[in-house]
Order: sequence, then structure tokens, then C-alpha cells
Amino acid sequence: MPPVGSATLLTLEENPREIYLEVTSVLLRLASNVIKNPSEPKFRSIRLANPTVVNKLLPAVGAMECLFEMGFQEAGDCLVLPTSSSLENLKKIHDEMFTRRNKVATLSSSSLGAVSKSTSGATSQAARSQDASTPSSSTASDKRNVGPSQKTNTSAVTKAAASTASEQQNVKEASGSKTHFTPKPGFLERIVAASEVVSRSHNKELLDLAKSYVPVTELETAALEQLRKIQMVIKKEQAEKNQNVAAEPSMQELVLIQLLAWFKERFFSWVNNPSCHFCSGKTKFQRTISRDDIRVEVYECAVCFQSTDFPRHTDPMKLLETRRGRCGEWGRCFTFLCLALGWDSRLVIDETDHVWTEVFLTAQSRWVHCDPCENAYDSPLMYELGWNKKLSYIMAYTHDNVQDVTWRYSANHKEILRRRKYCSEEQLLETIMSLRKRLQQNLSSARKEYLLKRTLFELVELWKEPSQKDGVYQGRQSGSLAWRLSRGETTVSVSEPYVWKPTPLEIESRKLCIKYVPGLDQYLRGSDIFLTGWQNGVNTIQSIFRKEEKDWNMVYLAREEGSEVGKVSWSIDLTGSGFVAESVELTLSSKVFESGQVTALICGGDSCVKLPTEMSITTTALAGASIIKVNVDLCGGVGNVAWQHAQLFRAELGSNQVGLDLIVTLKSA
Repeated sequence: MPPVGSATLLTLEENPREIYLEVTSVLLRLASNVIKNPSEPKFRSIRLANPTVVNKLLPAVGAMECLFEMGFQEAGDCLVLPTSSSLENLKKIHDEMFTRRNKVATLSSSSLGAVSKSTSGATSQAARSQDASTPSSSTASDKRNVGPSQKTNTSAVTKAAASTASEQQNVKEASGSKTHFTPKPGFLERIVAASEVVSRSHNKELLDLAKSYVPVTELETAALEQLRKIQMVIKKEQAEKNQNVAAEPSMQELVLIQLLAWFKERFFSWVNNPSCHFCSGKTKFQRTISRDDIRVEVYECAVCFQSTDFPRHTDPMKLLETRRGRCGEWGRCFTFLCLALGWDSRLVIDETDHVWTEVFLTAQSRWVHCDPCENAYDSPLMYELGWNKKLSYIMAYTHDNVQDVTWRYSANHKEILRRRKYCSEEQLLETIMSLRKRLQQNLSSARKEYLLKRTLFELVELWKEPSQKDGVYQGRQSGSLAWRLSRGETTVSVSEPYVWKPTPLEIESRKLCIKYVPGLDQYLRGSDIFLTGWQNGVNTIQSIFRKEEKDWNMVYLAREEGSEVGKVSWSIDLTGSGFVAESVELTLSSKVFESGQVTALICGGDSCVKLPTEMSITTTALAGASIIKVNVDLCGGVGNVAWQHAQLFRAELGSNQVGLDLIVTLKSA
């Protein structure tokens, strides 16, 4: 019978000699501390974010397994040796490791394999050598040749799958020598700690409970309505023989888009400085403290000078109760709800201080970007191109995997590599690989194989540099259309163009009056609500949508992103009433920025009158007309947000401010 722990100790000897000696020195010291001080709790606990663990044990083959063999168990962000555990096994492993290490220390580097072989006799050194000698500089073509139908060397391929081809090919340029590169303090530890937090959150009972917070039936009903509208667009494009016909999205994608909107608009709220708990006054930041392993920000009230705490919770179940926070809280809670709905989802943490979610779309076999703070979907370049963020490291975490996804979010991979100076690419790769190995150690072989293949296919996607087209951040057309529909940022006509006609009361008073209140999205005739929904009262629409800015509590009509011009019109028809126009009064509210333009024409008969800059006019130039049209064009603006630089009917949400005020005075025909 082999000595206790011999298989694990044999695995340790797969490491290069220098690493083996360094790692075994750490392990022997940890074991020796427990043996000498068996009743001292501090020697029975190993913090996973400890630099020695991160930089020496995690990257080494077999080191963590050796700790588990000694009896250490996972407990939050630490490994703990229970006080009830016998030290007999730990002592035997310590003694055998000490003996084997002394043999290695007296031999040359080339003799380490011989020690392993002579000690075990039953292990195939050739198989291990094949894994250990796999070059980390595998080319993109090597990785693309590994497909689902091929039998793969799991260890070698998994190592390749930890980083993209562009990482591997530029590693020397990016970070220099592996041996002499000192990681930025805390960087690799943060990756380990983030993985631990995400791993702890994956609990089936808690996920089932979290699902009860989501109005699933409501979201699915809304998704079906969006699908119906998209099918109308597809049918129209097919009839027009449009070559860029949108593909029909899956229900998962449509429900996900509805979940984003629901989460931002109705479930979670943003916190900058919390209001005072005592008088609800404004507060200012004072300091950060730690309480029960939770980071707590302390604020002081500017009115009563009392202190207000703002705990930065990472527990998603707690966040389901508080329902407030900043991007970290938003991202963690939204990711948890996605998991609760049965979707493979991962928390994405950007080193330049932002957090969001990625969800795996089964029908498309790809990870899709979801930012709940912005209600943004499949817009991975929005941070680099829209926010002008200088990205460097973006890591994605699940309970059974860790991936460097930086490349999905940049259209300039070379520039990204120049910024990646916190550690060498090899050090990052080793940390990722060690985390993966630990996270996946209890998974079935089928699950491991699935994760491996999925990672390989993702690498092919990450290797391709995204397009840097001005203002275009979206991915696939169908998803983009569904997302814009859910936000009200595009329209699908489901009825005939609307035409306003005089009512009996208006004929009696000889005045036709129409008002539109943008804050309430309602049309009024007199003081009564006549129609709800701006699009239901217009005659024609081209690339116009109603934009709600929840953060600023404002609303307005604007042209769709990527459109050079947006057009909208209203039509009044007096035919058959026995009356024609005598005079017209029209007032429109608008707001322009940069070079944005809002132009309006009012036409009747053979005449058209352009509204002046102040967008208000009273005219008799259309006298005698029986059909009157109001035409408004939005255009101009600068850069990626040019569409926002020309706004019609800008008003506060919920306000009674009138955006369109039209009065047609009538006379007998």
C-alpha cells in the first residue's frame, strides 16, 4: 500500500524543480505550524487572498490538493483545518514530503522526474510530460482546430483556453520576463477573492428563492409581444426583399431584455450619497470601515451631523432585500437573478471600476453583454468608444470558471496590451488556471468537457477584434431590435397613420385644439385625455423614438441612434365638416445641443410656413385649407451621441408641461 498522500505528492513533483522546492517549503511550514501549535486557531486558517497562496500555491500543480489531503476545508475566503480533525494524516504527509524534498534538493533539475518515477513505479511519466511540455504560446489556428468532435488533451487545451491568441502572441511585448516581473500588490489577490465570492453565492435553494422576486409571467408576456412586433419587421423586410433581414430572436434573449428593463426601472435603485437616516438630509462621505467582513462607507449629514452607514454588500440575497447600490451591487444582484432563471451567467468586473453581467445565449452559443445600470444589451464597445474608458483587465466569474474577457470590450487589442502592466500574462494565466482547477475539481467529466469546449469556441470570438464603427456598439441585429423595442427606442407601426378630425364640440366652437403632454405621454383635446402614446397620434414616423432618462427624470423624442435624420408628422383633415382653416396657432418645445437641429413646417393647400427658432407661430397663410400637416425633422449633432443633440418635447417625467399645442380656428367653407 502506498504511503498516505503519495499520489498527491507525486503530482507536486510535476512542477519545475525551483517551483517544487519553493512550494514544498511553504507547505511544510504551514503543516509544521499546526503540528507545533495544534490549539492555536490562527495556524489552522489559511486566507486564500494571501499573496503567498496566490503567487506560489495556486499556480503550482498539486499544491492546493495537498492542503485538502492534509485535512483543510473551504470556509468562505479561507481554508480551515477543523479542530475536530485528527493531525495524524497531516503529520504523515509532512514527513513524507520532507523526505522526498530532501532527495530532490540534492539532485540536479533533470533528476526530478526520476525521483517521481522511482518512488511511484505505477505512474506514467510520459503522459504527465505531454501535459507539462505543452507550449503556452499556442497559435490561434491551433486552438481553432480543436472542435467538439475531436478528442482533446484536457490539461493542455485548458491551459491554452485561459487566454486569447492575441495575449499569447504578444506576451513578451506586454509584460516582459516572467521570472523578473513583480505583480502589482493586490491585483491577483482581487481576482482570487472575487472568484471566491461568486463561488459562495451559487446555492440552489437560494436561487430558487431569488426566482420568486422576478415577475416571470409578466416578462414572458411582454417578450411575446415584442416577438410579434419583430416578426412584423421581418415580414416587411422579406416583402421588400431586404438583404439584411433580421433573424428571429430566441425567447431567452427576449425575456433577458425584458428583465434588464424591469430591473433598472422598477426593482433596483442607484445610490451616490445615501440620505441621512435621521432627518433625510444630504450627506457627504467621511470614511470607510470594516464591520463583520463587510466594507461600510460612513457618511455625515450636512444638516444634523449624524452618521449614516452605507454597507457595500456582496451577498446577492442581502441585495434582494436592500435593492440599492452602485454598479457592484447592481451587477451582483442582476447576475444572481439571471442564474435564478436558469441561465448560465457570470459576473464581469472591470479593473477600471465597473461591474456588469454576461449571459450565455443557448440558441446563439455565445456570451452576451448586459449592463443593468445602463439597461444596455449586447453593447460591449460602449465603455471604450462611448465612455472613453482606458480598459486593461476585465475578468468574468462563474461558480465553476474564470475567464479573461478583456478582448470582447475593446476594438484596439494592441493598446490594451500596452496597458496591462499589473502582472505578466503568464502570471495571470497561472492564476486563472489554478482557480479553474479548484473550481472544477468536483465537477463531472461531462461538465468539464462542456466547459472546455465552450471556452475554446469563445476564444475564437475573443481573438477577433470588434469593429470600431462610429456609434455602433450593438451585436446581432435581432437582439438589437428587441432591445430598442423594449426601451421604446424604435417603433413598429401596428395601425394606420392617424388623422385628426374635428369633433362636434370643436365644430360648434369653431376651434380644433390638440395638445401633447410628453411627461405623461398623453394627447389632450380640451382638458380631457384623448389618446395615450405619442406614436398613436402621429401620421408618419421615420427613425424617431421616445427617450426616457430615468437617472435625470427627463423625457423627449429623438432620432434613433445611427440615423442621419428623424421625421415625424401630424395630420388634420377638415374634409366633409363644412369648414376650412381660418388661422393656425402652433407651439412646439425643443432643445438642441452642439450642431443639432430641429426644423418644423406647417403646410396646407399649396402653402408651407417654417416655424421660427422659438418654435411658435400664428399664421393665416393657410386660410382655406382643408388638410393641414405639421412636419418636424431632427438632424445634426456630433459624435457617438449625435442623436441626442436634437430633442423634441423635452420635459420632466410626470410633469404637465405641454410639448405640442395646436389650435386651428375654423370658418365656413
